[in-house]
Formats: sequence, C-alpha cells, structure tokens
Amino acid sequence: MPEQLRAVFVDAGGVLVLPDHDAVVRAFAGASLTVNPGRLDDAHYRAMVPFDAAIADGRDPGPAYRLSYLHALGLADTERAAATAALDGLGAMAGYWTRPIPGARAALAAIREAGLAIVVVSNTDHGDADLQLATAGICQVGAGPAVEVRAIVDSARVGVAKPDPHIFEIALGLSGIDDLAPAEVVHVGDSAAADVAGARRAGIGAIHVDPLGLCGDDAHDHVRALAELPGRLGKKPIAS
Repeated sequence: MPEQLRAVFVDAGGVLVLPDHDAVVRAFAGASLTVNPGRLDDAHYRAMVPFDAAIADGRDPGPAYRLSYLHALGLADTERAAATAALDGLGAMAGYWTRPIPGARAALAAIREAGLAIVVVSNTDHGDADLQLATAGICQVGAGPAVEVRAIVDSARVGVAKPDPHIFEIALGLSGIDDLAPAEVVHVGDSAAADVAGARRAGIGAIHVDPLGLCGDDAHDHVRALAELPGRLGKKPIAS
C-alpha cells in the first residue's frame, strides 16, 4: 500500500460484478446444455489462471479462458463445441455482467468515506461498463443512487486496454486530482497479467483479487475480495 494513498483504481468484472447467473444458464440451455449456477463464479476465477498465462506468453487469452471455464463447469469434451458456441454468443451480447459481488458496494462506499478518489478501470468488448455497474447498483460517475466514482475508464471507449499502461495514465487524468502521482494510487483487479502487471508498468501499486487463492506469486499483494480493502486502510473489513 502506498505511504500516501490518494486514489483507488478498481477493475469491474471479477471485483465489482460477475455475470448474471440467469443469463449464463439461459445461454447454455439454448445449446441444450445444463450448468450448475453454483459453479459459475468459481469457474470464472479458475479460468483467470490460464487467462493470465496466455497474456504473459503473448497469446490470445480468450480461448484459454473459455476452455478452462467450461472444464470448471464440468462439461464433457463431447459438449465442448456447443458450449463454446454458447459462450461466444453470450459474449457477443452486451449487459450481462450485472450481478453485484457481495460486499463490493459497501467496500467502495468505505473507500470513498476515507476521502479517496475512486476510478473504475475496465476492459470491455461493448463499452458498457458504466451501464452494467449502474444496473448492478454498484456505482456511477457523479451523484446518484449508488456509490459516486470520479470516472469509469472503459477500454472499448478509450481505445486502449489493460495491460497497456496508457489506460492507467488516462485514469490518472480523470481522477479529478490535478497533481495525482502514480505512487499515490493502488489498483485492484482480478488479473495478475492485465491488472497487476499493467498497473505496475504505469508505476501504480496493485492488489490482486484472488478469491480461491490460486495465484502463487508472492511478489504482489492479494485479497480474497474488495471487501478486505477497507481493512488495509485502517477500517474494519466489510462483511460479505
């Protein structure tokens, strides 16, 4: 944690929201496949391990993520083609990452109450991070019914994605703090390769959200959920 912390950057998917279970179940049902909704969240975090490995190796992380995700759901190899098509169809849709992660909104509120600026930094395909977060009741830019954040930096809108450090430089500029230095910021995300490595390239400290404890890299900090972060700021952790 920086000695002088003035702002917190937060990833959206996997930190604030996860895919809506009903939307995912419907997508698989359309391919005559049945999945257990109780396994969907774990499947995402398990799939982030090969996702990160692919990015680190310079490969497209999409296929690695999908294969691991389907395996974690217990789908058979004979179902893989239909399941992959279902996932691709779901990914072509906008607006289904709308299930709030327990404790995320309360954690954001505590961070804001601590006097810290909050900027969401998210990679999306459709440029709809703001709509999904508002639908989930997590946050919005400016005053509103959820937690107020300074900006939502969406890769599809700004034309650059994590781990490119430029997206974090854009976030610095939109923080509302004219003299904000990278060393005064911490970024929280669920990808070691996109969030942690990208933030570090921009000179920003990073915390890896790793609910299942699957990351073996001791070179960066970890939390199981954003709800733990207020405790790092001298506040009690938010109960999930």
